[in-house]
Amino acid sequence: MRRPLINTWQEMKRVLRERFVSSDYGRDLHNKLQRLIQGNRSVDEYYKKMDISLIRTQIEESQEATMARFLHGLNREIQYIVKLHHYASLEDLIHQAIMMEQQLNRKQTYKKSPYGSSTWKDKETFKK
Repeated sequence: MRRPLINTWQEMKRVLRERFVSSDYGRDLHNKLQRLIQGNRSVDEYYKKMDISLIRTQIEESQEATMARFLHGLNREIQYIVKLHHYASLEDLIHQAIMMEQQLNRKQTYKKSPYGSSTWKDKETFKK
């Protein structure tokens, strides 16, 4: 077909994308990434989903931009608390968010406990 030979894996991927991937695919990936939020996912699951989306869209952004993207998509209660703490890297930010999530989950579990919202006097009446 008189096309130049493909010599590298990068060239092969480029040719295959041009031939078999619709032009809407990239735009759809970018839109999904822009709308990505934590929702019902854990912080770790949310980060992994964001990381995979960044790889698929072939976006190479600064660490600051990725940190801002990650923070913006976190659930509000985690986001507000994490903003109060110091973080110098994406790893620090993820760690802080996971710690806050665990702390919030412990509080919610404690509130659901039959003894969680009672006082020590109330606990004494249960023993009698």
